Amino acid sequence: MMAYVGQTCASKLIRKLQLAGIGEVTCRGEMPPRRHPWVYDNGAFRDHKAKSPFDAQAFERDMEYIAALPAGVRPAWLVLPDVVAGGLASLRESENWIPTCAPLAPLALAVQDGMRVKDVEHLAGKVAVLFVGGSPEWKWRTARYWTREAHRLGLQCHIGKVGSEKWVRLARNCGADSIDSCQPLWAGPYIDRWIGAVKDDREQLDFGGNREGEDCEAIHLPGRTLSAPRRRRAQVQAAARAQLRLGDHL
Repeated sequence: MMAYVGQTCASKLIRKLQLAGIGEVTCRGEMPPRRHPWVYDNGAFRDHKAKSPFDAQAFERDMEYIAALPAGVRPAWLVLPDVVAGGLASLRESENWIPTCAPLAPLALAVQDGMRVKDVEHLAGKVAVLFVGGSPEWKWRTARYWTREAHRLGLQCHIGKVGSEKWVRLARNCGADSIDSCQPLWAGPYIDRWIGAVKDDREQLDFGGNREGEDCEAIHLPGRTLSAPRRRRAQVQAAARAQLRLGDHL
């Protein structure tokens, strides 16, 4: 699973991220990227948090910048402009930008609250990535559904804003191809644990039981004692199943 974090100017941190194979999310207005590989974020979420309209002019300036780059250093993909938690209104906004963005890089389509695969599957030949965004509750409730459907359509699935070790493992359990977060940049020691969760393939869990084949619910049974590592793995797995159960019914 590939992971990306936001841009940083700190040379030591840049080197640490490069050595760990962590890519960069370059947000609108942050050109040029400082690490490779990189993906491009259209900045709609920042505008949403600031209660501001989407800055289309700034986005178009960045598209001009990307157009001038050699093909080998362009983003791995760029996120089409979207409307945060905007459902089908977000889909219409994204579709309007496809002619502008398609010649520049592979495209990622943000899926938002209320969307279903039937709403987006007609774009399978035009986009390369389904980006699971939306509200946190909706995102994690539907993440496994979107991963499964993206792969069925021959697309990659990216889950946005995966800021904790627990959510990293949950995203991996969903089968996500990539994740991103800016949160690991906010606290020095935290980033080591986050990178460790990204890289720790030993923590890939099966939803039917942990690696020893034990029922993960056994941590709740009287008289049952698990070692701390097994208990943590079982707790992560139980949380994953609880968070994603509703996604199976979509």
